Amino acid sequence: MEELTMLRQLIGQVQELLQLYGSSHLQPHTQLLQPPPPPQQHSCCFINLDDKSAEDGCYSYIMRAGKPGTFKMLEPSSKSPSAKRSRKEKNRGRLPDASSSTEMMDQIWKEFPEDLFEAVIARLPIATFFRFRLVCTKWNSLLTSHSFSQQCTQVPQAQPWFYTITHENVNTGAMYDPSLKKWHHPTIPALPTKLIVLPVASAGGLVCFLDIGHRSFYVCNPLTRSFKELPARSVKVWSQQCTQVPQAQPWFYTITHENVNTGAMYDPSLKKWHHPTIPALPTKLIVLPVASAGGLVCFLDIGHRSFYVCNPLTRSFKELPARSVKVWSRAAVGMTLNGESTSLGYKILWVGCDGEYEIYESIKNSWTRPGSMPSNVSLPLYLNFRSQAVSIGGTLYFMRSDPDGIVSYDMDTGVWKQFVIPNPLHLSDHTLAECGGRILLVGLLTKNAATCVCIWELQKMTLLWKEVDRMPNIWCLEFYGKHVRMTCLGNKGLLMLSLRSRQMNRLVTYDISSREWLKVPGCVLPRGRKRQWIACGTAFHPCLTASA
Repeated sequence: MEELTMLRQLIGQVQELLQLYGSSHLQPHTQLLQPPPPPQQHSCCFINLDDKSAEDGCYSYIMRAGKPGTFKMLEPSSKSPSAKRSRKEKNRGRLPDASSSTEMMDQIWKEFPEDLFEAVIARLPIATFFRFRLVCTKWNSLLTSHSFSQQCTQVPQAQPWFYTITHENVNTGAMYDPSLKKWHHPTIPALPTKLIVLPVASAGGLVCFLDIGHRSFYVCNPLTRSFKELPARSVKVWSQQCTQVPQAQPWFYTITHENVNTGAMYDPSLKKWHHPTIPALPTKLIVLPVASAGGLVCFLDIGHRSFYVCNPLTRSFKELPARSVKVWSRAAVGMTLNGESTSLGYKILWVGCDGEYEIYESIKNSWTRPGSMPSNVSLPLYLNFRSQAVSIGGTLYFMRSDPDGIVSYDMDTGVWKQFVIPNPLHLSDHTLAECGGRILLVGLLTKNAATCVCIWELQKMTLLWKEVDRMPNIWCLEFYGKHVRMTCLGNKGLLMLSLRSRQMNRLVTYDISSREWLKVPGCVLPRGRKRQWIACGTAFHPCLTASA
Protein backbone atom coordinates (compact mmCIF):
# COMPACT_ATOMS: atom_id res chain seq x y z
CA MET A 1 0.00 0.00 0.00
CA GLU A 2 2.87 2.37 0.81
CA GLU A 3 4.48 1.61 -2.57
CA LEU A 4 1.21 2.36 -4.33
CA THR A 5 0.93 5.71 -2.56
CA MET A 6 4.48 6.64 -3.58
CA LEU A 7 3.76 5.60 -7.18
CA ARG A 8 0.65 7.76 -7.30
CA GLN A 9 2.58 10.75 -6.03
CA LEU A 10 5.34 10.14 -8.59
CA ILE A 11 2.96 9.76 -11.54
CA GLY A 12 1.14 12.90 -10.49
CA GLN A 13 4.43 14.78 -10.72
CA VAL A 14 5.00 13.25 -14.20
CA GLN A 15 1.64 14.48 -15.44
CA GLU A 16 2.39 18.01 -14.24
CA LEU A 17 5.81 17.80 -15.88
CA LEU A 18 4.34 16.69 -19.22
CA GLN A 19 1.98 19.66 -19.15
CA LEU A 20 4.92 22.00 -18.48
CA TYR A 21 7.14 20.56 -21.22
CA GLY A 22 4.52 20.94 -23.98
CA SER A 23 3.79 19.01 -27.15
CA SER A 24 7.33 17.73 -27.68
CA HIS A 25 6.99 15.61 -24.57
CA LEU A 26 3.35 14.81 -25.12
CA GLN A 27 4.04 12.85 -28.29
CA PRO A 28 4.70 9.54 -26.53
CA HIS A 29 1.43 9.95 -24.68
CA THR A 30 -0.66 10.72 -27.76
CA GLN A 31 0.66 7.66 -29.51
CA LEU A 32 -1.56 5.64 -27.22
CA LEU A 33 -4.54 6.69 -29.34
CA GLN A 34 -3.06 5.20 -32.53
CA PRO A 35 -3.69 1.64 -33.67
CA PRO A 36 -1.84 -0.98 -31.69
CA PRO A 37 1.73 -1.77 -32.81
CA PRO A 38 2.81 -5.14 -34.16
CA PRO A 39 3.15 -7.90 -31.57
CA GLN A 40 6.97 -7.87 -31.59
CA GLN A 41 7.09 -4.21 -30.45
CA HIS A 42 6.34 -2.91 -26.96
CA SER A 43 4.70 0.35 -26.00
CA CYS A 44 4.59 2.34 -22.75
CA CYS A 45 1.55 3.96 -21.22
CA PHE A 46 0.73 5.77 -18.00
CA ILE A 47 -2.18 4.73 -15.85
CA ASN A 48 -4.20 6.91 -13.58
CA LEU A 49 -4.44 4.74 -10.46
CA ASP A 50 -7.05 7.00 -8.96
CA ASP A 51 -9.54 6.35 -11.80
CA LYS A 52 -11.92 3.65 -10.55
CA SER A 53 -14.62 3.96 -13.26
CA ALA A 54 -14.76 4.08 -17.02
CA GLU A 55 -17.36 5.66 -19.28
CA ASP A 56 -18.87 3.49 -21.97
CA GLY A 57 -18.12 6.05 -24.67
CA CYS A 58 -14.38 6.31 -23.90
CA TYR A 59 -11.43 4.13 -24.75
CA SER A 60 -10.41 1.66 -22.09
CA TYR A 61 -7.34 -0.48 -21.54
CA ILE A 62 -7.38 -4.15 -20.75
CA MET A 63 -4.66 -6.74 -20.38
CA ARG A 64 -4.11 -9.07 -23.29
CA ALA A 65 -4.82 -12.64 -22.41
CA GLY A 66 -1.68 -14.54 -21.59
CA LYS A 67 0.57 -11.46 -22.06
CA PRO A 68 0.82 -9.45 -18.84
CA GLY A 69 2.34 -6.00 -19.15
CA THR A 70 1.01 -5.23 -22.69
CA PHE A 71 -2.15 -3.42 -23.54
CA LYS A 72 -4.82 -3.46 -26.23
CA MET A 73 -7.02 -0.55 -27.33
CA LEU A 74 -10.77 -1.26 -27.69
CA GLU A 75 -12.96 0.74 -30.04
CA PRO A 76 -16.20 2.20 -28.76
CA SER A 77 -18.82 -0.44 -28.32
CA SER A 78 -21.16 -0.91 -31.31
CA LYS A 79 -23.87 -2.45 -29.22
CA SER A 80 -26.96 -0.46 -28.45
CA PRO A 81 -27.05 1.46 -25.17
CA SER A 82 -29.85 -0.75 -24.01
CA ALA A 83 -27.60 -3.82 -24.03
CA LYS A 84 -26.50 -4.51 -20.50
CA ARG A 85 -23.77 -6.60 -18.97
CA SER A 86 -23.72 -8.07 -15.54
CA ARG A 87 -21.60 -6.37 -12.83
CA LYS A 88 -19.45 -9.49 -12.59
CA GLU A 89 -18.58 -9.28 -16.31
CA LYS A 90 -17.72 -5.60 -16.03
CA ASN A 91 -15.39 -6.13 -13.10
CA ARG A 92 -13.77 -9.10 -14.79
CA GLY A 93 -12.61 -6.94 -17.68
CA ARG A 94 -11.74 -3.90 -15.58
CA LEU A 95 -9.76 -5.15 -12.58
CA PRO A 96 -6.62 -7.26 -13.05
CA ASP A 97 -5.64 -9.75 -10.41
CA ALA A 98 -2.87 -9.06 -7.81
CA SER A 99 -0.09 -10.80 -9.75
CA SER A 100 -0.91 -8.90 -12.91
CA SER A 101 -0.84 -5.59 -11.01
CA THR A 102 2.62 -6.33 -9.61
CA GLU A 103 3.93 -7.30 -13.03
CA MET A 104 2.41 -4.18 -14.52
CA MET A 105 4.17 -1.92 -11.94
CA ASP A 106 7.50 -3.66 -12.54
CA GLN A 107 7.14 -3.10 -16.26
CA ILE A 108 6.30 0.58 -15.72
CA TRP A 109 9.40 1.20 -13.58
CA LYS A 110 11.56 -0.77 -16.00
CA GLU A 111 10.58 1.27 -19.04
CA PHE A 112 10.22 4.63 -17.23
CA PRO A 113 12.37 7.33 -18.97
CA GLU A 114 15.42 8.16 -16.87
CA ASP A 115 15.31 11.90 -17.52
CA LEU A 116 11.68 12.16 -16.46
CA PHE A 117 12.39 10.04 -13.42
CA GLU A 118 15.10 12.45 -12.21
CA ALA A 119 12.98 15.46 -13.13
CA VAL A 120 10.17 14.24 -10.89
CA ILE A 121 12.47 13.39 -7.99
CA ALA A 122 14.09 16.83 -8.22
CA ARG A 123 10.68 18.45 -7.66
CA LEU A 124 9.93 16.58 -4.47
CA PRO A 125 10.17 18.43 -1.13
CA ILE A 126 13.58 18.18 0.51
CA ALA A 127 12.34 16.17 3.47
CA THR A 128 10.46 13.76 1.15
CA PHE A 129 13.53 13.28 -1.02
CA PHE A 130 15.66 12.23 1.94
CA ARG A 131 13.00 9.69 2.91
CA PHE A 132 12.94 8.33 -0.66
CA ARG A 133 16.74 7.85 -0.56
CA LEU A 134 16.16 4.88 1.70
CA VAL A 135 14.17 3.00 -0.97
CA CYS A 136 17.10 1.70 -3.00
CA THR A 137 20.76 2.24 -3.80
CA LYS A 138 19.96 3.91 -7.11
CA TRP A 139 17.85 6.58 -5.48
CA ASN A 140 20.47 7.13 -2.82
CA SER A 141 23.15 7.71 -5.48
CA LEU A 142 21.22 10.59 -7.03
CA LEU A 143 23.11 13.06 -4.84
CA THR A 144 26.28 12.39 -6.82
CA SER A 145 24.59 12.28 -10.24
CA HIS A 146 25.53 15.10 -12.62
CA SER A 147 22.28 14.82 -14.60
CA PHE A 148 20.26 15.00 -11.37
CA SER A 149 22.16 18.13 -10.37
CA GLN A 150 21.19 19.74 -13.67
CA GLN A 151 17.56 18.83 -13.09
CA CYS A 152 17.68 20.45 -9.65
CA THR A 153 18.94 23.72 -11.13
CA GLN A 154 15.82 23.92 -13.35
CA VAL A 155 13.45 23.66 -10.40
CA PRO A 156 12.15 27.05 -9.20
CA GLN A 157 13.60 27.83 -5.77
CA ALA A 158 11.18 27.45 -2.89
CA GLN A 159 11.36 29.30 0.41
CA PRO A 160 14.88 29.38 1.87
CA TRP A 161 15.85 27.45 4.95
CA PHE A 162 17.68 29.05 7.86
CA TYR A 163 20.92 27.76 9.40
CA THR A 164 21.35 29.14 12.92
CA ILE A 165 23.76 28.93 15.86
CA THR A 166 22.45 28.91 19.42
CA HIS A 167 24.09 30.31 22.54
CA GLU A 168 23.75 26.98 24.29
CA ASN A 169 25.47 24.99 21.50
CA VAL A 170 27.84 27.23 19.58
CA ASN A 171 29.52 24.25 17.89
CA THR A 172 26.31 22.75 16.47
CA GLY A 173 23.70 24.27 14.20
CA ALA A 174 19.92 24.20 13.89
CA MET A 175 18.09 24.41 10.53
CA TYR A 176 14.54 25.72 10.14
CA ASP A 177 12.26 24.62 7.27
CA PRO A 178 9.57 27.33 6.88
CA SER A 179 7.39 25.21 4.55
CA LEU A 180 6.93 22.51 7.18
CA LYS A 181 7.53 24.86 10.11
CA LYS A 182 9.97 22.36 11.52
CA TRP A 183 13.45 22.51 13.07
CA HIS A 184 16.21 20.10 12.07
CA HIS A 185 19.45 19.50 13.98
CA PRO A 186 22.15 18.36 11.57
CA THR A 187 25.55 17.03 12.59
CA ILE A 188 28.56 18.08 10.53
CA PRO A 189 31.50 16.05 11.88
CA ALA A 190 34.05 17.78 9.64
CA LEU A 191 33.53 21.19 11.26
CA PRO A 192 36.18 21.92 13.92
CA THR A 193 34.95 21.43 17.47
CA LYS A 194 37.71 23.32 19.28
CA LEU A 195 36.92 26.52 17.38
CA ILE A 196 33.71 28.51 17.26
CA VAL A 197 32.67 28.79 13.59
CA LEU A 198 29.83 31.06 12.53
CA PRO A 199 27.76 31.05 9.30
CA VAL A 200 28.57 34.26 7.41
CA ALA A 201 27.25 33.71 3.85
CA SER A 202 25.43 31.25 1.58
CA ALA A 203 24.79 30.52 -2.10
CA GLY A 204 23.37 27.62 -4.07
CA GLY A 205 22.65 25.50 -1.02
CA LEU A 206 26.15 25.95 0.43
CA VAL A 207 26.90 27.76 3.69
CA CYS A 208 30.18 29.58 4.30
CA PHE A 209 31.59 29.50 7.82
CA LEU A 210 34.29 31.66 9.41
CA ASP A 211 35.94 30.92 12.72
CA ILE A 212 35.62 33.51 15.45
CA GLY A 213 39.33 34.30 15.19
CA HIS A 214 38.85 35.44 11.56
CA ARG A 215 41.50 33.01 10.29
CA SER A 216 39.90 30.05 8.49
CA PHE A 217 36.97 29.65 6.09
CA TYR A 218 34.86 26.52 5.63
CA VAL A 219 32.17 25.69 3.05
CA CYS A 220 29.54 23.03 3.73
CA ASN A 221 26.22 21.67 2.50
CA PRO A 222 24.30 21.09 5.74
CA LEU A 223 21.96 18.60 4.04
CA THR A 224 24.54 16.29 2.45
CA ARG A 225 27.42 17.14 4.84
CA SER A 226 29.64 17.88 1.84
CA PHE A 227 32.52 19.83 3.44
CA LYS A 228 35.63 21.75 2.40
CA GLU A 229 38.19 23.82 4.29
CA LEU A 230 39.41 26.69 2.15
CA PRO A 231 43.15 27.35 1.76
CA ALA A 232 44.85 30.12 3.68
CA ARG A 233 44.21 33.60 2.38
CA SER A 234 46.92 35.49 0.54
CA VAL A 235 45.73 38.75 2.09
CA LYS A 236 46.51 39.15 5.76
CA VAL A 237 43.47 38.98 7.99
CA TRP A 238 42.43 41.55 10.51
CA SER A 239 44.28 39.86 13.35
CA GLN A 240 47.48 39.97 11.29
CA GLN A 241 46.85 43.61 10.44
CA CYS A 242 46.57 44.35 14.15
CA THR A 243 50.09 43.04 14.72
CA GLN A 244 51.43 45.60 12.22
CA VAL A 245 49.86 48.52 14.04
CA PRO A 246 52.40 50.23 16.32
CA GLN A 247 51.61 49.32 19.90
CA ALA A 248 50.20 52.15 21.93
CA GLN A 249 50.70 52.58 25.63
CA PRO A 250 50.17 49.38 27.59
CA TRP A 251 47.26 48.88 29.92
CA PHE A 252 47.65 47.66 33.49
CA TYR A 253 45.90 44.66 35.01
CA THR A 254 45.91 44.99 38.79
CA ILE A 255 44.64 43.20 41.89
CA THR A 256 43.33 45.19 44.85
CA HIS A 257 43.50 44.31 48.54
CA GLU A 258 39.73 44.63 48.86
CA ASN A 259 38.90 42.30 45.93
CA VAL A 260 41.66 39.76 45.45
CA ASN A 261 39.47 37.59 43.19
CA THR A 262 38.61 40.36 40.73
CA GLY A 263 40.86 42.58 38.67
CA ALA A 264 40.91 46.23 37.70
CA MET A 265 42.30 47.44 34.37
CA TYR A 266 43.64 50.95 33.81
CA ASP A 267 43.65 52.60 30.39
CA PRO A 268 46.30 55.37 30.50
CA SER A 269 45.13 56.95 27.22
CA LEU A 270 41.65 57.63 28.61
CA LYS A 271 42.81 57.74 32.25
CA LYS A 272 39.98 55.39 33.11
CA TRP A 273 39.58 52.27 35.22
CA HIS A 274 37.72 49.20 33.96
CA HIS A 275 36.47 46.33 36.06
CA PRO A 276 36.32 43.17 33.91
CA THR A 277 34.78 39.90 34.99
CA ILE A 278 36.52 36.68 34.00
CA PRO A 279 34.13 33.88 35.02
CA ALA A 280 36.61 31.12 34.13
CA LEU A 281 39.16 32.21 36.74
CA PRO A 282 38.85 30.17 39.95
CA THR A 283 37.05 31.99 42.74
CA LYS A 284 38.16 29.78 45.62
CA LEU A 285 41.84 30.48 44.91
CA ILE A 286 43.74 33.74 44.87
CA VAL A 287 45.41 34.11 41.47
CA LEU A 288 47.91 36.89 40.76
CA PRO A 289 49.07 38.33 37.42
CA VAL A 290 52.77 37.49 37.03
CA ALA A 291 53.60 38.05 33.33
CA SER A 292 52.14 39.09 29.99
CA ALA A 293 52.83 38.95 26.26
CA GLY A 294 50.85 39.78 23.10
CA GLY A 295 47.72 40.88 24.93
CA LEU A 296 47.62 37.79 27.16
CA VAL A 297 48.11 37.82 30.93
CA CYS A 298 49.60 34.87 32.80
CA PHE A 299 48.23 34.13 36.28
CA LEU A 300 49.68 31.97 39.05
CA ASP A 301 47.74 30.91 42.11
CA ILE A 302 49.11 31.99 45.47
CA GLY A 303 50.02 28.37 46.25
CA HIS A 304 52.37 28.29 43.22
CA ARG A 305 50.68 25.21 41.76
CA SER A 306 48.48 26.19 38.78
CA PHE A 307 49.00 28.53 35.84
CA TYR A 308 46.27 30.27 33.85
CA VAL A 309 46.41 32.38 30.67
CA CYS A 310 43.70 34.86 29.78
CA ASN A 311 42.88 37.77 27.48
CA PRO A 312 41.16 40.23 29.85
CA LEU A 313 39.40 41.98 26.96
CA THR A 314 37.84 38.98 25.18
CA ARG A 315 37.83 36.62 28.21
CA SER A 316 39.64 33.97 26.18
CA PHE A 317 40.84 31.63 28.92
CA LYS A 318 43.02 28.57 29.34
CA GLU A 319 44.22 26.56 32.32
CA LEU A 320 47.69 25.18 31.68
CA PRO A 321 48.38 21.50 32.35
CA ALA A 322 50.03 20.48 35.61
CA ARG A 323 53.79 20.86 35.83
CA SER A 324 55.98 17.78 35.89
CA VAL A 325 58.00 19.22 38.78
CA LYS A 326 56.19 19.92 42.05
CA VAL A 327 57.19 23.34 43.31
CA TRP A 328 56.22 24.53 46.77
CA SER A 329 58.45 27.62 46.91
CA ARG A 330 58.08 30.88 45.01
CA ALA A 331 59.00 31.04 41.36
CA ALA A 332 59.84 33.85 38.94
CA VAL A 333 57.84 33.78 35.72
CA GLY A 334 58.48 35.17 32.23
CA MET A 335 56.45 35.04 29.01
CA THR A 336 57.42 35.51 25.33
CA LEU A 337 55.80 35.17 21.90
CA ASN A 338 57.03 32.86 19.14
CA GLY A 339 56.39 35.58 16.56
CA GLU A 340 54.64 38.89 16.32
CA SER A 341 51.30 37.60 17.60
CA THR A 342 49.80 34.79 19.64
CA SER A 343 48.72 32.98 16.44
CA LEU A 344 52.21 31.44 16.29
CA GLY A 345 52.10 30.44 19.93
CA TYR A 346 53.77 31.60 23.12
CA LYS A 347 56.09 30.26 25.81
CA ILE A 348 56.11 30.60 29.59
CA LEU A 349 59.18 30.03 31.76
CA TRP A 350 59.26 29.56 35.52
CA VAL A 351 62.45 29.28 37.56
CA GLY A 352 62.92 28.59 41.25
CA CYS A 353 65.66 29.55 43.68
CA ASP A 354 67.13 26.04 43.56
CA GLY A 355 67.72 26.30 39.81
CA GLU A 356 64.77 24.15 38.75
CA TYR A 357 62.97 25.51 35.71
CA GLU A 358 60.42 24.45 33.08
CA ILE A 359 59.07 25.87 29.83
CA TYR A 360 55.48 25.70 28.63
CA GLU A 361 54.85 25.75 24.85
CA SER A 362 51.32 26.63 23.81
CA ILE A 363 51.67 24.86 20.45
CA LYS A 364 52.36 21.54 22.20
CA ASN A 365 50.28 22.42 25.29
CA SER A 366 52.85 20.81 27.55
CA TRP A 367 55.69 21.57 29.95
CA THR A 368 59.27 20.52 29.16
CA ARG A 369 62.54 20.48 31.11
CA PRO A 370 65.27 21.55 28.68
CA GLY A 371 68.08 20.79 31.11
CA SER A 372 69.77 21.90 34.32
CA MET A 373 71.18 25.26 35.30
CA PRO A 374 74.78 25.69 34.00
CA SER A 375 77.70 25.92 36.42
CA ASN A 376 78.43 29.56 35.57
CA VAL A 377 75.17 30.59 37.29
CA SER A 378 75.57 30.85 41.07
CA LEU A 379 73.16 28.75 43.09
CA PRO A 380 70.97 29.19 44.97
CA LEU A 381 69.28 31.92 42.95
CA TYR A 382 68.22 34.69 45.32
CA LEU A 383 65.65 36.06 42.90
CA ASN A 384 63.99 39.41 43.43
CA PHE A 385 60.34 38.33 43.35
CA ARG A 386 59.18 41.95 43.66
CA SER A 387 60.61 42.50 40.18
CA GLN A 388 58.84 41.00 37.19
CA ALA A 389 60.85 39.56 34.33
CA VAL A 390 61.73 41.74 31.36
CA SER A 391 61.34 40.36 27.82
CA ILE A 392 63.48 41.75 24.99
CA GLY A 393 63.18 39.79 21.78
CA GLY A 394 63.24 36.16 22.78
CA THR A 395 65.32 36.68 25.93
CA LEU A 396 64.02 36.95 29.48
CA TYR A 397 65.86 38.92 32.20
CA PHE A 398 65.43 38.28 35.95
CA MET A 399 66.85 40.33 38.82
CA ARG A 400 68.81 38.52 41.50
CA SER A 401 70.93 39.29 44.57
CA ASP A 402 73.98 37.76 46.24
CA PRO A 403 75.62 38.59 43.94
CA ASP A 404 73.56 41.56 42.68
CA GLY A 405 72.88 41.44 39.00
CA ILE A 406 70.77 39.93 36.25
CA VAL A 407 70.17 36.37 35.05
CA SER A 408 69.01 35.91 31.45
CA TYR A 409 67.60 32.99 29.46
CA ASP A 410 67.37 32.85 25.66
CA MET A 411 64.15 31.07 24.69
CA ASP A 412 65.47 30.24 21.21
CA THR A 413 68.90 28.85 22.08
CA GLY A 414 68.17 27.67 25.65
CA VAL A 415 71.29 29.39 27.05
CA TRP A 416 71.49 30.82 30.58
CA LYS A 417 73.76 33.80 31.35
CA GLN A 418 74.59 35.69 34.52
CA PHE A 419 75.65 39.34 34.76
CA VAL A 420 77.05 40.73 38.02
CA ILE A 421 75.90 44.35 38.29
CA PRO A 422 76.23 46.21 41.63
CA ASN A 423 73.11 48.08 42.73
CA PRO A 424 73.14 51.84 43.49
CA LEU A 425 73.61 52.77 47.13
CA HIS A 426 70.61 53.36 49.42
CA LEU A 427 68.35 51.50 46.97
CA SER A 428 65.15 49.69 47.97
CA ASP A 429 61.99 48.27 46.36
CA HIS A 430 63.77 48.14 42.99
CA THR A 431 62.54 46.37 39.86
CA LEU A 432 63.59 45.90 36.24
CA ALA A 433 61.96 47.71 33.32
CA GLU A 434 62.52 47.93 29.58
CA CYS A 435 61.91 50.41 26.79
CA GLY A 436 62.94 50.02 23.16
CA GLY A 437 65.42 47.25 23.93
CA ARG A 438 67.01 49.14 26.82
CA ILE A 439 67.13 47.63 30.30
CA LEU A 440 66.26 50.04 33.10
CA LEU A 441 66.02 49.98 36.87
CA VAL A 442 63.44 51.82 38.94
CA GLY A 443 63.52 52.05 42.74
CA LEU A 444 63.34 54.14 45.86
CA LEU A 445 66.46 56.07 46.83
CA THR A 446 66.37 56.90 50.55
CA LYS A 447 68.91 59.00 52.36
CA ASN A 448 68.33 60.39 55.85
CA ALA A 449 64.61 61.30 55.87
CA ALA A 450 64.32 62.08 52.17
CA THR A 451 62.92 59.55 49.71
CA CYS A 452 62.74 59.85 45.95
CA VAL A 453 61.89 57.61 42.98
CA CYS A 454 64.82 57.27 40.58
CA ILE A 455 65.32 55.73 37.13
CA TRP A 456 68.61 54.12 36.00
CA GLU A 457 69.67 52.70 32.65
CA LEU A 458 72.08 49.79 32.23
CA GLN A 459 75.26 50.68 30.37
CA LYS A 460 76.11 47.69 28.18
CA MET A 461 79.83 48.49 27.94
CA THR A 462 80.54 48.90 31.65
CA LEU A 463 77.60 46.88 33.07
CA LEU A 464 76.83 49.68 35.50
CA TRP A 465 73.63 51.54 36.32
CA LYS A 466 73.46 55.19 35.25
CA GLU A 467 70.78 57.51 36.64
CA VAL A 468 68.71 59.04 33.85
CA ASP A 469 65.72 60.60 35.65
CA ARG A 470 63.95 61.03 38.97
CA MET A 471 60.56 62.11 40.26
CA PRO A 472 59.97 65.89 40.55
CA ASN A 473 61.14 67.28 43.90
CA ILE A 474 57.76 68.80 44.68
CA TRP A 475 56.25 65.32 44.58
CA CYS A 476 59.04 63.86 46.67
CA LEU A 477 58.39 66.36 49.47
CA GLU A 478 55.23 64.43 50.27
CA PHE A 479 57.40 61.42 51.16
CA TYR A 480 59.65 63.27 53.57
CA GLY A 481 59.86 61.57 56.95
CA LYS A 482 57.53 58.75 55.95
CA HIS A 483 58.23 55.06 55.61
CA VAL A 484 57.25 54.69 51.95
CA ARG A 485 56.95 51.36 50.10
CA MET A 486 56.81 51.10 46.31
CA THR A 487 55.44 48.45 43.95
CA CYS A 488 56.00 48.58 40.21
CA LEU A 489 52.85 47.38 38.45
CA GLY A 490 54.16 47.51 34.90
CA ASN A 491 57.56 47.62 33.26
CA LYS A 492 56.93 47.85 29.51
CA GLY A 493 57.79 51.38 28.39
CA LEU A 494 55.17 52.90 30.68
CA LEU A 495 55.59 52.32 34.40
CA MET A 496 52.84 52.36 36.99
CA LEU A 497 54.11 52.86 40.52
CA SER A 498 52.12 52.31 43.69
CA LEU A 499 53.52 54.47 46.53
CA ARG A 500 51.99 53.95 49.95
CA SER A 501 52.51 54.51 53.62
CA ARG A 502 50.22 54.66 56.64
CA GLN A 503 49.17 58.17 55.70
CA MET A 504 49.38 57.95 51.92
CA ASN A 505 48.31 55.91 48.88
CA ARG A 506 49.47 57.26 45.53
CA LEU A 507 49.46 55.88 41.99
CA VAL A 508 51.68 57.52 39.36
CA THR A 509 52.77 56.63 35.83
CA TYR A 510 56.11 57.34 34.23
CA ASP A 511 56.62 57.35 30.45
CA ILE A 512 60.22 56.30 29.84
CA SER A 513 60.32 57.75 26.31
CA SER A 514 58.88 61.18 27.10
CA ARG A 515 60.08 61.25 30.75
CA GLU A 516 56.63 62.38 31.81
CA TRP A 517 55.23 61.82 35.31
CA LEU A 518 51.46 61.72 35.76
CA LYS A 519 49.14 61.03 38.66
CA VAL A 520 46.62 58.22 38.27
CA PRO A 521 43.03 58.69 39.45
CA GLY A 522 41.97 56.49 42.33
CA CYS A 523 40.56 53.06 41.59
CA VAL A 524 36.91 53.06 42.71
CA LEU A 525 34.48 50.25 42.10
CA PRO A 526 31.31 51.02 40.11
CA ARG A 527 28.67 52.55 42.37
CA GLY A 528 31.28 52.75 45.10
CA ARG A 529 33.08 55.60 46.81
CA LYS A 530 35.99 53.97 48.60
CA ARG A 531 39.35 53.95 46.84
CA GLN A 532 40.87 50.55 46.28
CA TRP A 533 44.43 49.76 47.42
CA ILE A 534 46.42 48.20 44.60
CA ALA A 535 48.24 45.04 45.70
CA CYS A 536 49.99 43.89 42.51
CA GLY A 537 49.67 44.01 38.76
CA THR A 538 51.31 43.76 35.38
CA ALA A 539 51.34 45.75 32.14
CA PHE A 540 49.92 44.26 28.94
CA HIS A 541 49.29 45.54 25.44
CA PRO A 542 45.54 45.16 24.75
CA CYS A 543 44.80 42.98 21.73
CA LEU A 544 41.34 41.87 20.60
CA THR A 545 42.65 38.96 18.51
CA ALA A 546 44.94 37.38 21.12
CA SER A 547 43.73 33.88 21.96
CA ALA A 548 44.82 31.85 24.94
